[in-house]
Amino acid sequence: MTGEASLPWYRQFWPWFLFGLPGIVVVAGLTTWWIAANNADTLVAEDYYKEGLAINRELSKQRRAEELGIDARLSYRDGHLDISLSAEALPAALSLELSHPLDANRDQVLKLAQITPGLYSGPADLADSQRWLWQLEPIDANEDGRWQLLGEFTLDDADAH
Repeated sequence: MTGEASLPWYRQFWPWFLFGLPGIVVVAGLTTWWIAANNADTLVAEDYYKEGLAINRELSKQRRAEELGIDARLSYRDGHLDISLSAEALPAALSLELSHPLDANRDQVLKLAQITPGLYSGPADLADSQRWLWQLEPIDANEDGRWQLLGEFTLDDADAH
């Protein structure tokens, strides 16, 4: 017999090795659970089913904008967002929803007033990200006058549409 066999079990290598493997798995599992519980995915909407049902209504608004020949050009300078809108009937004000592609906490909804015919402007804080998704609609339009434009805006560009 060797000297290692005379040692108590808790002083030998193999029992600790065999107990340690499941222990590492338990610690890794608890760490994974903690990360998942504290970092919720904000990219998934809570009311995704209702948003799915509203897709057809949104598509009809986009088709309406195409029928009316509405086009928008966005530009951002000195903390102000300007929208140049080409349309026959211009609304008095626009609602612009700016969505950050990765962080819903940065999303903004801006109400832009008409400065001159076809030009809308308002303050905006876009300095914390280069890329934004936008959705533009008239404010207080009747059902026949409802339209919607969608697009992507990058601060690197002087203008986007």
